[in-house]
Amino acid sequence: MDSIVKILKIIGMIISVFIITVIAQNLGLLWHLFQWNRIESVLHAITYIIAAYLLIKLFITKVLNDKLSNYNIKSFRFYPSMFVLGILIPTLTIAIYLLFVDGHFEIPNYTHNVSMYTTIIDTVFISSIAAPIVEELTVRGVMVSYIAKKFNMFVAVIIPSLLFASLHLFNGMLSGTSLLLLMIGGTLAGILYSLAMLIFNNIWASIYLHMMWNLFGLINISTHNEGIGVLQYTIKTNNVALTGGEYGMDASIISISAYILGIIILGIAYYKKSSIESK
Repeated sequence: MDSIVKILKIIGMIISVFIITVIAQNLGLLWHLFQWNRIESVLHAITYIIAAYLLIKLFITKVLNDKLSNYNIKSFRFYPSMFVLGILIPTLTIAIYLLFVDGHFEIPNYTHNVSMYTTIIDTVFISSIAAPIVEELTVRGVMVSYIAKKFNMFVAVIIPSLLFASLHLFNGMLSGTSLLLLMIGGTLAGILYSLAMLIFNNIWASIYLHMMWNLFGLINISTHNEGIGVLQYTIKTNNVALTGGEYGMDASIISISAYILGIIILGIAYYKKSSIESK
C-alpha cells in the first residue's frame, strides 16, 4: 500500500511538472505575436526561464514544503570540467561523422521566412539556453530528487531519463527502429545529465552538458538539406543506425556511443565521489 501511495505521488509530481513546463513555454510563445526582428525569440527564452523557475519554486516551497537546494536547484556556478566535457561529446560525434561517414558540406536551404540570422538567434537563445535550463530544472532538479526521496537513486535516474526520452516524441510521430533509437539515445542522454548533476549536487553541472549539445546543433547532419543550422553536412547513407532514423543524428549510433563515453567518464567520477563519502 505504501508503494502505491509513493507511485501515485510521483505521478502527481510528474503531471504537475509537465503542466508547469507547458504554462511557462506558452507564456514565452506569446512574444511571437509580435514581429520584432527576432527580439521576440530572445524575450521568449527569458520569459520561459523566469516563468519556469518561479513556478517550480512555488511548487517546491508551497506544495512540497521543501527548499530548492534539496532539489539541487542552487545558485549559478561554473564547472570547467563539465563545460569541457560538454564540448568534447558533440565535437567527437561530429568528427566521427566527418571521418567515417561519406558526405559533403553545403549551405542550408532556408525557407522564405528563415535565414542564418534567425536560425542562430532561435538556436542559441531558445534551444541552447532556455530549453536546457528549464528541462534540467524540471527533469533533473525536481523529478530525480523527488523520486530519490521516495525510492532510490537508481530508480530516480532511470525513470526521469525514460521520461526525458519520451518527451522528444512530441517532435513527431516515430515508429519502429526510429522510435527505438530515440528511446535509447534519449534515455542515455538523460542518464548522462543526471550523473553530472549528482556529482556536483547542482543542476548547473548538467545544464552545461545539455547546452553544449544543443548548441552544436548549429551544424546539422542529415541525409538531405533540411534548411536548419548554419552549416549542413549531408551524409550519403540510408543506414538508420547512422542517420538516427526519423528523429535525426541525435539518435544515431554515433551519438549514442558518445553518450555512453560520457556516462563512463562521469560514472567513474561518481563512483569515486561515493567511495570517498562512504569512508
